[in-house]
Amino acid sequence: MHTHSYTFLVLKYQHSSFAREQLNAAVLLVCPSLRFAKVKVRKSWKRFSDAFPGFDRSAVKSDFEAIERTVATVLREGDELPLLTSNKELSAKRIMNHIFGVAENSLVWDIQGSGVTNDPELELIQLYERLIGRFDDIAEHKRRDDDDVFRGFAEHLEGTKVLKHLTEHTLSSPIGDVKFKKSFRNGIWHCVQPLSFDMASKANIDGKAAQWAGHLIAAQASEEKFQPYFILGEPSDKSLHRAFKSAKQLLEVAPCEPTVVLESNAAAVADKFIGLASSSVH
Repeated sequence: MHTHSYTFLVLKYQHSSFAREQLNAAVLLVCPSLRFAKVKVRKSWKRFSDAFPGFDRSAVKSDFEAIERTVATVLREGDELPLLTSNKELSAKRIMNHIFGVAENSLVWDIQGSGVTNDPELELIQLYERLIGRFDDIAEHKRRDDDDVFRGFAEHLEGTKVLKHLTEHTLSSPIGDVKFKKSFRNGIWHCVQPLSFDMASKANIDGKAAQWAGHLIAAQASEEKFQPYFILGEPSDKSLHRAFKSAKQLLEVAPCEPTVVLESNAAAVADKFIGLASSSVH
């Protein structure tokens, strides 16, 4: 069976160029003799959200999808590009250098490998699974997100009229808008935000708590009357419970006097909502 030489690069997202905080995001494989060049980009970004406070998922996802399209364009136009006129010069690193010049800012690449294959498409899939996919399976299995926390709360409202009246609501103020996952109005807005702190590090937990404390600074300038409720999911990593406790304390002293409860005590908030709805739900 005839085999063909290939080169590959691991493309990384760099959250901080100063700290060199990086995670693998995609694999580029180039097989010159078969005129094959393709990027396989991760589909799940949850591991990145866990690792980097303030991670902009939509922007980064869009950037890497643009790389996929650009590599395909370079391959189609390769005969017209001086850099790519020779198959010997067509490598993963040369394609990335041609597109971007040097690795910098949020996109970097510093792992290059080579090999031989009779099926570059299959080789790309296998490289992706070995370098990226297998770690995502572990991360996805262990961590719970805000939706998971809300589902636990919603179970206490099953069969009541409150659940069908809960909607996403945004409070607007001169400082900024604050979106709560679920809210209902009974004289004032009762705004619920589930917050999972099942995260990868103390820095992530601190960042998420500080972010929502900051949101309440903006929300308190809103003309609408409201009561915020935070339902907190605890970290699965027991070593992070002290950080979680500090995050809870920060939210408790945040502006607007929020009601802060653990996920295990969410029934108390549900019972309050049922009592409020017994009079009227608007």
